[in-house]
Amino acid sequence: MANKEHLTLLKQGLNVWNDWRKKHSEIKPDFWEADLREANFRGADLREANFRGADLRVADFREADLRVANLNEAILSIAKLSGADLRVANLTEANLTEANLTEANLSGAELSGADLSRANLNSADLRGADCKGSNLNDAILSIANLTEADLRVTQLNNADLSGADLSGADLSGADLSDADLSGADLSDANLSGANLNRALLSGADLNRAQLRGALLTETKLNGANLRGANLTEAKLLATQALKTNFEKAKFTGACLKDWSIDSTTNFGDAICEYFYLKDSQQERRPTTGNFAPGEFVKLFQNSFETFDIIFSEGIDWRAFTYSFNNIQTGEQRIELIVESIESKRDGIIVIKVIVSAQVDKKAIYNNFMQGYEFALKNLAAQEPAKSEAKDQGINPLFNLVTTLEGWQSQEN
Repeated sequence: MANKEHLTLLKQGLNVWNDWRKKHSEIKPDFWEADLREANFRGADLREANFRGADLRVADFREADLRVANLNEAILSIAKLSGADLRVANLTEANLTEANLTEANLSGAELSGADLSRANLNSADLRGADCKGSNLNDAILSIANLTEADLRVTQLNNADLSGADLSGADLSGADLSDADLSGADLSDANLSGANLNRALLSGADLNRAQLRGALLTETKLNGANLRGANLTEAKLLATQALKTNFEKAKFTGACLKDWSIDSTTNFGDAICEYFYLKDSQQERRPTTGNFAPGEFVKLFQNSFETFDIIFSEGIDWRAFTYSFNNIQTGEQRIELIVESIESKRDGIIVIKVIVSAQVDKKAIYNNFMQGYEFALKNLAAQEPAKSEAKDQGINPLFNLVTTLEGWQSQEN
């Protein structure tokens, strides 16, 4: 329980308390489990004080000295802690919901398991702080310093981290969905397995960041720097990456579905052995083997768009293969990628094809259909067999039939 003498001294006012502390600096104040709701500690010397389990709701700790204080399991909801010195303080499992910690110094503090939801930590110093497993949902951490902080498995859903310094921080497994990280410094940060779905990372610095297995669905990376970032096995579904720097980034095993890139997206020296066009490791590219050095960069360096090829009466995959490859290897030499094959009602098949934004999609479509009809006629002359559209028909798209290669040579 709390020390009654210490409580009595505290009630006599700030001057009396601070004078007593100067004379008895060797004594550690004890307010264990005390009810100090709405108490005024503004500017108080509370170094190494024991507030474990204390009720400190709405208490005023502005500019107080709480270095190395024990606030384990304390209730500090809506407390005023702006400008407070909490260096190396123990705040594990403390309740700091809606607390005001603007410009507070929490460097080296223990905050694991603490509830800081909706707390205001604008411009706070959290360098090297241990925040693993804490709840920072909807918290304001704009311009905060979180250099080398431990934020493993931390909840940061919808948090405001705009302009924050998270360089070298460990955010592995953290939930940053819907968070605002615009302009944040995440260089050398560990975001492996982190949830960044719908997060705003525009203009953020992720130089050399670890994003292995991270979730980036509908994430905005416009103008972000991911030079040397590790995106191995990451999921970039409907991700926006306009004017993004992916120079020397690693993409092997990543899912790149429906992402938005443009001519200013930089893939210089990016590394990728293979990637997937669909979630759950489906639609591998290349279908077998790995990309040769530079092939991945060549594939994505330019901006791409899509167009649909619709078949209402099934597909002859051999004819499709011939025409598809004729466009890529013939005089036109236009890079095409099948993004998806979808079966609609009444046997309608829709094939979505990725192509460079600079080419004439209508002309490509017309040339493809001409080649397809040409192949159908030649196949019909040999054996009138038209295959139904099935999933196993996808593989032939990327393997030329020997006889069709012969036709292509004759046509050229």
